[in-house]
Amino acid sequence: MSAAEMEELPEGWNWTKIADITSKVGSGSTPRGGSASYHLTGIPLVRSMNVHFSGFEPEGLAFLSREQAEQLKEVTVQSEDVLLNITGASIGRVCQVPENMAGARVNQHVCIIRLTNGILPVYLAKYLSSPTVQQMIGSEEYGVTRQALTKGQILDFDIPVPPLAEQRRIVAAVERMLGRVSAARDRLNRVPATLKRFRQAVLAAACSGRLTVDWREENPGVEEASELLQRMSREVLSATPQRKTYATFELEAEPFDLPSGWQWASLGDLCVSIQDGDHQPPPKAPAGVPFVTISNMSSGSLDLRTKSHAPESYYVDLSPSKQPRHGDILYSVTGSFGLSVLVDSDQRFIFQRHIALVRPHPSVHPHYLHAILSGPSVLTQATHIATGIAQLTVPLAGLRCFRIPVPPLNEQHEIGRRVGELLDKADAIEAKLAGARRRVEGLTQAVLAKAFRGELVPTEAELARREGRDYEPASDLLERVRAERQTTGTSGPDRPKRFRRQRWPS
Repeated sequence: MSAAEMEELPEGWNWTKIADITSKVGSGSTPRGGSASYHLTGIPLVRSMNVHFSGFEPEGLAFLSREQAEQLKEVTVQSEDVLLNITGASIGRVCQVPENMAGARVNQHVCIIRLTNGILPVYLAKYLSSPTVQQMIGSEEYGVTRQALTKGQILDFDIPVPPLAEQRRIVAAVERMLGRVSAARDRLNRVPATLKRFRQAVLAAACSGRLTVDWREENPGVEEASELLQRMSREVLSATPQRKTYATFELEAEPFDLPSGWQWASLGDLCVSIQDGDHQPPPKAPAGVPFVTISNMSSGSLDLRTKSHAPESYYVDLSPSKQPRHGDILYSVTGSFGLSVLVDSDQRFIFQRHIALVRPHPSVHPHYLHAILSGPSVLTQATHIATGIAQLTVPLAGLRCFRIPVPPLNEQHEIGRRVGELLDKADAIEAKLAGARRRVEGLTQAVLAKAFRGELVPTEAELARREGRDYEPASDLLERVRAERQTTGTSGPDRPKRFRRQRWPS
């Protein structure tokens, strides 16, 4: 059943087919040689990447020589032609040709729709963008299985036509409202960058001691970091008198000034162990212990939902220093290095060799160390010592040498608490942002749906009665269009048999 048979239109409107209101419907082709034959300048060739709902996108335009363009002269676009993507993932995207693109050509993935007088091209472009048409294009009948629209299908599209004056009012109202939606979208799109700067500022303040200036004033006389580090050193020497030493890397001993009571220390001196994953991939198992890669850390928290697993026996045989536990920190060291996540559960998992497992000393607060490893100071050091050609890697020996600002233990707890609260607020804003973006995108579709149900502006019939005048209904308008086409001999494009796949004549 067609749209015309299913939906009743407002007074004065009429259904028609694209075939009855167009003088041209057709796609182009790619010159022989494909992309290798394109030029840096010349006559533009419009491709699907240039056609967007938001308008024509000139970035990525291909260019043809005059000889190539001559071969495609039958698919020359004119200003205000409607362009519709007819294949691939961008099927259904639609826009109008801007004035500066008149004379361009199109390739086989883009359809030119050229209207006769009486129907505004911008009205048709907006209607083709509406939920009704987009859902139809995405349906199994039209293209979801083969990702292609035929000329016959497009010519057979049902178009609701209001009187011409009403078309103009609908377009003006849609553009005005979508302009507001676009402005809201732009404002929302600026929020992630603001949140990123906020998170970086929080971590920088945590590293430098600025975050807890008031706490230090209110809590004098606590054990200073120098005493804490001496105590930790004595404990370590008592447990492992022959403690292994590591290679040193050229890093600033004191990257910036610290508050009174703080002290610089190497990451290795603050940890029980720092280990990477086994260099040989573990044996695969359909179920068992999750195998974590850097992608499981990319969101800023540890995601143990993974399709890769290893046998329980493999985990049991690992060294205890490579068996993650609650309070450990994972730090990526290869490729996307510098990501830090806190292990906040007791669930068993194993990790790839591109990740280091950092186990803090009991006198180092895990949340504080995680905040420092996430901060700008450590990232600067990681970038400085990273080596490699194909993939940059932070060596474990270099990781152990990272210079870490150490506050008193009580202040570490306070910093961890404050950082957690502030970053939780940023996460909450981010969650609200996602919901706001969904609502904004829904507004676009709601505006278009309302417009083409005749609910966005008063109908021409309603205004004519209110003002005591006559008006030309769409039925008369379409009859006039047909008469003009017969007079001028522009009968419009031939209509192929419905739904038959074929090569498109221009």
